[in-house]
Amino acid sequence: MAQLSRPPRILFLFSDTGGGHRSVCEAVIEAVQSEFGGVIETEMVDFLRDYYPWPFNKLPEIYREAVKFPAAYGKFWHTINTPQRTRALLDLGRFSAQLCRQFAQMLADYQADLVVLTHYMALPPLDWMAVENRPKTTMIVTDLVSTHATWFRNVIDHYIVPTPAARDHALAHGIDAHKIDLIGLPVADRFAQHNESKATLRSDFGWHLEKPIVLLMGGGEGMGPLFTNAHAIAHTGLDLELVVIAGRNHKLRAKLESQTWANKMHVYGFVHEMHRFMQAADVLVTKAGPSSICEGLNAGLPIVLYDRLPGQEEGNVTYLLEGGAGHYAPQPQQVVEILGEWLGNSAEFQRITHNATQLAQPDAARQIAHRLIEVAGLQPRNLQPFIK
Repeated sequence: MAQLSRPPRILFLFSDTGGGHRSVCEAVIEAVQSEFGGVIETEMVDFLRDYYPWPFNKLPEIYREAVKFPAAYGKFWHTINTPQRTRALLDLGRFSAQLCRQFAQMLADYQADLVVLTHYMALPPLDWMAVENRPKTTMIVTDLVSTHATWFRNVIDHYIVPTPAARDHALAHGIDAHKIDLIGLPVADRFAQHNESKATLRSDFGWHLEKPIVLLMGGGEGMGPLFTNAHAIAHTGLDLELVVIAGRNHKLRAKLESQTWANKMHVYGFVHEMHRFMQAADVLVTKAGPSSICEGLNAGLPIVLYDRLPGQEEGNVTYLLEGGAGHYAPQPQQVVEILGEWLGNSAEFQRITHNATQLAQPDAARQIAHRLIEVAGLQPRNLQPFIK
């Protein structure tokens, strides 16, 4: 067996501008290690924070503030959603010599055989680099349907998109068809693996064993009108228990815990075992983030969407509705009405639940792992354990 100086390496770049970029990388890395453990090395880097200069390294904080003003955010999203305006915006990064030097330094630090991108801000320095110095690249698009023009440049060698609509957008923005793979949005295997019964999970959590459990969440930051929806659901008179995930929103958690509720309510902060929460629940009520939707579908949950970002998340609502796996209810009373319809009609509830399982793509991360090996030029049958 030939001795190698190092194992083949795949570098994953993400940024915490929304929760989806990180979770997508984690899901694919998990799949790569599961399928090719011992022969492929993976690294995951928050490239904006760790390598980019000011003000680009502040984009996660800027994003979190921007989405607090959804109307203005949506207007900006639509305004720059053309190839010409997107190029002008990203060229601001390309003309930052320090940004490009830092990106080149990152590539030198990791010496990867393939660089997997999940954020458009990796595009400016790639555009700047000489062709012979560019690494082999794959872009995993983390928006389900409403894919912005910022995602798409032919400087990228290979694209993975989650839906037919995303593929159509890539083609419309000039990406060569042979560069695009339509696979799905990668989600960690644990969301689809039901290794514990609902009864066991509920007993562990201290939830009611028989009543319907409604899981209400708004992503890791506890975004959206969570309190008003919790109040409406808890006082609806429906015979259910409500589980609320406040995430890192400590003020929201304290406010929820200080109230007296008509229905039993369980309040949590940021949780690390969301898959177990979803598998113990019956219904997911959440905002229209792509990862939350796909995690819920993989767990087999019908979904009520109570909020979406204009522009960026509008297509996610359409995706869920057209798949017959949920409803959009932007007003708390609408959320209550939908829950009442589902929980009061077992046939309808079973139909929606079945549609959720049909829309799920539990094998997406594994399929992507295999495709990345091929794109990197590493044939699985020829991979051997690394010998130090």
